[in-house]
Amino acid sequence: IPGAVHIPCYIVIIATFVTAIDLLMQAYLPDLSASLGIFIPLIVVNCIILGRAEAFACKNGVIDSLADGLGSGIGFALALSLIAAVREVCGAGTLTIWGDLAIKGLNPGPVTLAILPAGGFIVLGLLLALINRLGEWNARRHGAPAPLPVNLDCRHCTMCPNGKEAMKCPKCGVDDDKVLDSRSARDGAAIRRRRECAKCGCRFTTYEEIDRDEVLVVKKDGRREAFDRSKVDKAIRHACGKRPVSDEQIRTMIDHVVAHLEGDEEPSDKIADLVMGELHKVDEVAYIRFASVYRQFKDVAQFLSAITEIVKK
Repeated sequence: IPGAVHIPCYIVIIATFVTAIDLLMQAYLPDLSASLGIFIPLIVVNCIILGRAEAFACKNGVIDSLADGLGSGIGFALALSLIAAVREVCGAGTLTIWGDLAIKGLNPGPVTLAILPAGGFIVLGLLLALINRLGEWNARRHGAPAPLPVNLDCRHCTMCPNGKEAMKCPKCGVDDDKVLDSRSARDGAAIRRRRECAKCGCRFTTYEEIDRDEVLVVKKDGRREAFDRSKVDKAIRHACGKRPVSDEQIRTMIDHVVAHLEGDEEPSDKIADLVMGELHKVDEVAYIRFASVYRQFKDVAQFLSAITEIVKK
């Protein structure tokens, strides 16, 4: 079975066997089936929970897996207790504390729908809406914008390695690692992944970014060649030599340049102007250096003109 569908197949196989056994018991052992009741179908639910735990454990260490198991167990227990309490109060007007100990008369007009199977989904939806509302209220109370829902995709999943292919460790060279954290970087132009080597434990960072190699750069003499991000990087680093400009700032400038390449063909002058615009925002000395090469300054007067232009701005 391919690793990408290992867990779904695991759940389907067990669910099939459990369903078949449940139907056979109902047909040939009705008394036993009645006594076991809901416990047989619940095995399928347990398989889903165990499958999720197994998926996490096979990609993480013992300590992380232990913490995940304890956290998931406590989380499931609290969530189910809260949903059960709300359904009981709304549907029966009581709240069971332990055994026969219960608080009665909490709801003078019980809603029967709350204790029916559909009531569980309704209560769950209402609780999630309440949590979102409380988060929005808390954010506004502290003067911050309301948090937006996370768009879930493979970057937020710990189940399978899709989107998290291993890379060679810069220390030992082994291509076996795990992704510790994935998040948006450089104003959404890249995805930053924090990785840990499975052999030596070295932690390193990789970036996933837009590939615009399909864009053709039109030279001044009419020649065309594929856009090369590394050339832009080299030119900017040359201009920023011995200047207080970080690697992150350089990568951000390149991302902004790439984001403005809209057509299939772009003139080299436009790319150079974009680079100059980004350098002007970050470091004026680097801007003058780049401009002196791009505009081919031939005397001091042209340098002074460029400096005067910066001072006026």
